[in-house]
Amino acid sequence: MLRPALSLPRSLLVTFALTVVATASVRADVQRGWDTIQLPGTSSYTINYVPLGLDLSQPAPMIVFLHGYGSGPQTWQQTTDIGQIAEELGFVLVMPRAAVDLNFGTGADDAVVDEAIEATAARLPIDRRRIGLAGFSAGAAYALVLAYTTPNAFTGVFAMGAPYRVVVRLQDPKTPPPARLLYGSLDPNYPLSYDAWRKMLDRLGVHADSEIVPGLPHQVPPDDSLRAGFNFLLDQPRPSCVPSATAMCLRDRFRVEAAWQTATAQGTAGVVQLTHESGYLWFFDPANVEVNVKLLDGCVPNQRYWMFAAGTTDVGVTLTVTDTATGQTKSYVSPRGTPFVPILDTSAFATCP
Repeated sequence: MLRPALSLPRSLLVTFALTVVATASVRADVQRGWDTIQLPGTSSYTINYVPLGLDLSQPAPMIVFLHGYGSGPQTWQQTTDIGQIAEELGFVLVMPRAAVDLNFGTGADDAVVDEAIEATAARLPIDRRRIGLAGFSAGAAYALVLAYTTPNAFTGVFAMGAPYRVVVRLQDPKTPPPARLLYGSLDPNYPLSYDAWRKMLDRLGVHADSEIVPGLPHQVPPDDSLRAGFNFLLDQPRPSCVPSATAMCLRDRFRVEAAWQTATAQGTAGVVQLTHESGYLWFFDPANVEVNVKLLDGCVPNQRYWMFAAGTTDVGVTLTVTDTATGQTKSYVSPRGTPFVPILDTSAFATCP
């Protein structure tokens, strides 16, 4: 049974109000507390909580929470303590509504999650090295599938009461995000779904913690269990390379960015990462691939990382690759008006391992 949300003490609200005033000069347009943001690109919305005491002079950690079947984000906003816990732990809570029938996994929910993250990041500074993914029931199952089968930057997954779903192979077998599984001992998904998830994650090489709450049916876990799960996400190591819409992180280390130029315009390339070591650049349309890039580990044959790129364009391109572990940068230039010459640089970075 869902529990009523607790209200913050008046003295604490006064303290937070003073903090808001003190930081208003940093981001005066930020809506603190609960806020609903429309997502026109996916005809959905997200209900967010921005802590009243959050220091907006620094990028904030984010946790994306996916609701269960039949109950949208309003249920969690109105009948649980999830907002208060976000306040206590100091993270931005993002709760998008599923694309179809309040059921994650039946619609274009990857696009909903992406739009919710970007819409939030457009309003306040987000630390993209610290974006965790959580969910309950069907939302938990979809969170696990999303984290392990699509290119993303989630640092971990906290899944509560997840029914079983199949993941055949990992999108990123080198550094998959760790998982924390939570079930109640009276949950109908326990122990069968729990055991299936544990066996599959172990086969895939994914580290997984777990908590079994005695006497808990298929419902909202106790606050202490929620705190432990969210802290699990917040405590994950921060990667050195942070991906974005204009920067991909190959091998979780090498940041690839590009600028393009025509006779009448110029801009920053969009990126799409395909695998742990490859992706592509686009300039004018995300569906139009302009340059394919690949970063290979050549440490065994010649103690170098290799940079390969191939383009189908005569637009001017400046491709920049940064080894975020050392700060070393290399740039490759393809002049405007000439076909892109393939890059086969087998001595790109002498920074092994």
